[in-house]
Amino acid sequence: MKRIVSVLSSLAFIAAFLWGYHEVVVPAYGYEGYIYDWPGVETMAWVIVLSLIPLLVIPMELKKPSILILWWLYITAYVPSMIMPVLTLRISESTIFPLQLAVLCTMLLLCAVPYAKTVILPEANRIFSPKTFWWLFAIVWTGSIVSILSTISVAQVLTNFAFLFSGGSVYVVRADFSAQMRQTGSALGYIGYLGRELCMALDPFLLAYGFLSKRWWLIILGFGGQLVYFGQTGMKEVPLAVFLMYGIWLLYRRFGGRYGIALLLVVSGMIALCACVDMAKHDAILSAQFTRRTLATPGLLTGFYFEHFSAQGHHGHITDVSGTNDAYAPPQEIGLYYYGTTDADENANFWAEGFAELGVPGMFLFAFLVAFALWLYDSIAARRSLELALLLVVMQADALTNTSPLTVLATHGGLLIAILLYFAPDIGQPLRLKTQPSWPRRRRAIGRIFPQLTS
Repeated sequence: MKRIVSVLSSLAFIAAFLWGYHEVVVPAYGYEGYIYDWPGVETMAWVIVLSLIPLLVIPMELKKPSILILWWLYITAYVPSMIMPVLTLRISESTIFPLQLAVLCTMLLLCAVPYAKTVILPEANRIFSPKTFWWLFAIVWTGSIVSILSTISVAQVLTNFAFLFSGGSVYVVRADFSAQMRQTGSALGYIGYLGRELCMALDPFLLAYGFLSKRWWLIILGFGGQLVYFGQTGMKEVPLAVFLMYGIWLLYRRFGGRYGIALLLVVSGMIALCACVDMAKHDAILSAQFTRRTLATPGLLTGFYFEHFSAQGHHGHITDVSGTNDAYAPPQEIGLYYYGTTDADENANFWAEGFAELGVPGMFLFAFLVAFALWLYDSIAARRSLELALLLVVMQADALTNTSPLTVLATHGGLLIAILLYFAPDIGQPLRLKTQPSWPRRRRAIGRIFPQLTS
C-alpha cells in the first residue's frame, strides 16, 4: 500500500512541479534557458514512467542516513533530470534515451545501498576519549573562525550585514568576495575551502549535537559560525540550511515510516504555495529560490551537460570568446557555451559530471563512488545516534544535487562529517574541556606545597 501511495505522491509532485515551472518560472526566467517546449504525450509518458520506477525499490522507512540522501536525490535531481531535458532541449531520441536509461540504472544501484549489510567498525572511544575529542574539535573550529576572519575583519562582516538588512543584494556581497579572492590569490582560496568545511561540517555538527543534547550554547556557536561565513561570502544557502536540517528532522520524528511520501507531499505543497504567492504578487521571488533553484536548475544543467558533451567529447575544450584555445573544467565550459561567460560555475550533479568526464562509464563510476560513500556512512551510523547521523548528512545530500561527489567528499565536508560522527561522544555524555579534580585531590596537592594550610 505504501508503494501505491508513494507513486501517487510522486505523480502529484510532478504535476505541481510542471505547473509551478510553467506558470511562474518560465515567464520570469525563459531568457536563461528555462523554457517549456512540450515534447509530446509519448515522450512525456516515457519520462514519467522512468521517474516512477525507483519508487518500486527505494526504502520507505528512514532507518539509515543513505535513505535520506536517496529521497533527496530522487526529488531534487533524478526526477528533474528526467523531465527538464525534454522540456528545454531538442536532443535526439537516439542520444537522450540511452542516457536516461543510464541515469535510471545508476539510481537503482544507489537504491540498493540501504539493503546492503553494514561493516562492523571498532569502537571509537578506544581511540579518543570524549575530553580529547572536544579539545580537538574546539581547536579546529576556533582555528577555522580565526582563519576566516583573518581575510575579512569583523567590521566588514557587520558592514555586509548592515548592507543586506538595508535591502542590498547578496549577489553584491558575493561579487565582492569573488573579486577579493582573485586579487589575493591562492591563499584566500585555501581559506575558502576551510570555510566550506566550517559551514558544511563543523557548524552543522555543533547545531545537531547541541539540538539533540539540549545544549543551546552549542547551537548558538554553530549558528554564529554560519553567520560569519555568510557575512563574508553572501552564500544565502548557508543560514537557510540550518532550517532545512531541522525541517528534515521534524519529518523524521513525525513520519519516519513514511518519510519519502511525506517529503514528496511537503515539496509539492511548497511548490504550489510559492507559485500562488508569486502569482498574487506578480513576481517570481519565492519560486525562483525554491522551484527554479532547487528543482529546475539541477535538471536543466543535466540536459546542458548531456547535449554539449555528446557533441564535444569527454572531456573536450572550446574556444573562448577572446579567440584563444583554452581548456576549461566542465562547469566553466557549460557556462561559456550556454551563457557566454566563464564566471558562472555551472556545477551539476554526479550524473552530469560523470558524463562530462568519461561519458556513460563515468556516470557509473561516479555512482559507484557515491554508493560506497553511502554504505560506509551507514556503517558508521549503525553504532551511533541515527538522529545525529541524519542531521549531519542533510547538507551533503543537498550538495550532491549540484556538485561532483569528489568535491562533496573532499571540500564540502563529506569526509569530515563521517569522521565527526565516528568519534563523537554519545549524546548523553558530559561535555567538559578540562578535568576538575575533586576537593580531596586538591587538598592533598595543596598540602604537599603548603603543609601548614592543611594541618
